[in-house]
This record gives sequence, C-alpha cells and structure tokens, in this order.
Amino acid sequence: MIIPAYQAWHCLQLKSNLTSFEAITSQPLFNNKFFTYANNKSFDLRKDALPISVFHLITPNPERREVEYDYNDPSTWAVKLRNSDELNESCQINATYNQWKNILNRIPTDIKQILHLGPTMVTRGWAAIELDDEEDPFGDIYYVENDPKNHEAVVKLSHYIVSDRSDTLIFSSSSSWLPR
Repeated sequence: MIIPAYQAWHCLQLKSNLTSFEAITSQPLFNNKFFTYANNKSFDLRKDALPISVFHLITPNPERREVEYDYNDPSTWAVKLRNSDELNESCQINATYNQWKNILNRIPTDIKQILHLGPTMVTRGWAAIELDDEEDPFGDIYYVENDPKNHEAVVKLSHYIVSDRSDTLIFSSSSSWLPR
C-alpha cells in the first residue's frame, strides 16, 4: 500500500520554489537535495535527529547600513550567517567549526544571495511584528492591502490587536493613502 501511495504522490512532480527568503528558510538543512556535498549527496545528520530548518543558519545583521543591497558588501545584508558557536546553540548540536564551514560553503551562491537580502516585504495580506517574548511572541498585527494597478504600492494598512482571551483579533485602526 505504501508504494502505490508514494507513486501517486511522486507523479504530481511537486517542486520547491526557492526564489524567496521565506521559501528557503522553511527548507530543511539536512536530507535536502538543494544542499549537497560535492558528490551531490545531501547533508546527512543522524536519522533520528530533529529537523533543522535553514532559518536556524541566519541572524539579523546589526551592522546593516540602509543602502541598496549588494551581495559583495556584507554591510548591506539584512541577515548574516551565524558563526559556529551560534549555529551549535541555535541547532542544538555540537559540530566543529570546520564541519559548519563545510556545510555553509556548499550552500549555492544564488540561495545565499536571497538569504542575505532578508525577508520579502509584505505588500498584501496578513503581517505581524515578532517580539522576543516567549509568552507573547506577536507584536502588532496588520492586514496590508495593495493598489490593484501596482501590486507593490501599499494603499491601506489595518491594525489589529489580540483580545484579552487571546483567541480573537479585534480591529483597532487603519490608515489609507493614495499611491504616487
């Protein structure tokens, strides 16, 4: 029964769209065909290890300058790759500096370029500001509407708050403006 189910799933030929920060950071780092050794074998951790997403590899870049992004200038990167100590803590494993260096060096350049650019700006739909608070990880919550003629131009931003019961969003306010 497993083989027919796998064949049915496989015939769909689903593919990952690795053109956005969000799609890449949600990918697993290990046992992933996009992150491989020189022999095209995927990075492999122990089979019983917890999955580690690519998101664990990065951290906000505190030295970022507000200038146009340039892959060759780390001061323009929104996020940077963590060092080996930070990676071990984030991923809860104990790999050596050289093991991490080997893994990071094998991530394709086009993937690194997208990662360093940082999260995609939200121009439509729900968005939230994440807080460094484990008990309440969500800050402001918004619904963003864009101009139908120019999908990158935001024309209305609605602010929501979480109810006291923490199970409902309550409309708070909105701002509208005309695109230039």
